[in-house]
Amino acid sequence: MFRSLPRRGLPAVLAAVVALAGASAARAQLAYPPYYPAYPYNPTADYLRGAAAVTQANAQYQLMIQQARLLREQSYQTALETRRRLLEQREYELAMRPTPEQLRERERRQALLRSLNDPPAVEVWSGQALNSVLQAIQKAHPQGERGPGMPLPPDVLPHVNFTTGASYGNIGVFRQGGELHWPTALQGAAFREETTRLEELFRQAVSRAASGAVDDELRAAIGAALQSLSAKVDARVAELTPTQFVQATRYVGELKAAYKALQEPNVERYFSRSWTPRGATVDELVGQMTREGLHFAPSVAGGETAYTVLHQALVAYGKQLGVGAGR
Repeated sequence: MFRSLPRRGLPAVLAAVVALAGASAARAQLAYPPYYPAYPYNPTADYLRGAAAVTQANAQYQLMIQQARLLREQSYQTALETRRRLLEQREYELAMRPTPEQLRERERRQALLRSLNDPPAVEVWSGQALNSVLQAIQKAHPQGERGPGMPLPPDVLPHVNFTTGASYGNIGVFRQGGELHWPTALQGAAFREETTRLEELFRQAVSRAASGAVDDELRAAIGAALQSLSAKVDARVAELTPTQFVQATRYVGELKAAYKALQEPNVERYFSRSWTPRGATVDELVGQMTREGLHFAPSVAGGETAYTVLHQALVAYGKQLGVGAGR
């Protein structure tokens, strides 16, 4: 458009454009007037407004402090509540845990059930199964319960051995006339010195024990001889068959149990009538053991069959009393 104009008319056109822009600006100012405060400038009002803003900010700050303290206190209370619940949970777990007495009663119950239901022969011969049934029968007796007469074969009691439980001594090796009956494995010349020595020492001990206590010198001699015999058996294990070694070891163990019994202060009672098994029935035998505070000691060689028969009689008698039936 400007190219079509003559060169001499360009200044006039620029002037017209400037004039037109000025007119547009003037109209814009009339349409949107500039912003001025609705109130006149007042230093006092401005100071008061500033002081109010500071006061409001301080109040907001104090509110935030109090809210923070409240949150902190709530956090403490939550921690205390958590600790209280942990303690309550711990007390609950401890209350649900069985006491030592409950554990002991559970073990006794399990041992009784095992003893009543065909236990291993070794537990019968050791007296463990017999004592478990005996304790259950003794527990039923104070309640006034008595079973019918359960007879005992007359050849059983001579093989039954008692112990007080103090040292678990056992004089079963002296039941047959006080003489020692050595197994085949210990009858050879290799053990003759020790066996001869022990026969003499035990003979003296039984004689003294029947009338009073065994003196310390004799007990010490028996202990030394037993230790020597046990060491010689272990040293000759290669020369013995497995059966012979088992027989020799078992008999030495029976002699050691007799040695323990000879050390008890009331050893003479082992050889008296009060601690000699007696009774025609199971009830009479249990009554004797209860009065004297006795337990069954392990069987010695040759008494296994008698212990098996006695165990069967005790189990039958106990079941008639209701032993093992929810007690």
